Amino acid sequence: MNIREFKAFFWSFIDGVGSQGSQLVITILLARLLTPADFGVIGLISVVVYLSNVIGNGGLNNSLIRKLKPSVDDFTSVFIFNITLGISLYAIIFCTSGFLAHFFKFTSSRNLP
Repeated sequence: MNIREFKAFFWSFIDGVGSQGSQLVITILLARLLTPADFGVIGLISVVVYLSNVIGNGGLNNSLIRKLKPSVDDFTSVFIFNITLGISLYAIIFCTSGFLAHFFKFTSSRNLP
């Protein structure tokens, strides 16, 4: 392994550990501050956001990085696709939010004082 590969691995490792570590600390803090019901709602929201991120990061960004000489058309195509996918995912989440709230028997009135 040469020095360039080691640096890339090191910074990628630091990025992963920092991201996962900060998520762990935030989750612990939320678990201590919120009631179990509220923490469950946050967990459900986290699952929806995580799945949207996985679908949204379909690998096209990485293909641009790995391509030797990407053209302007490549960047434009990936940009338009990502914008369209993001808007579509938002619309799906927005339209299904009422169904999901009913399915999980969640009403916003229970959190009001």
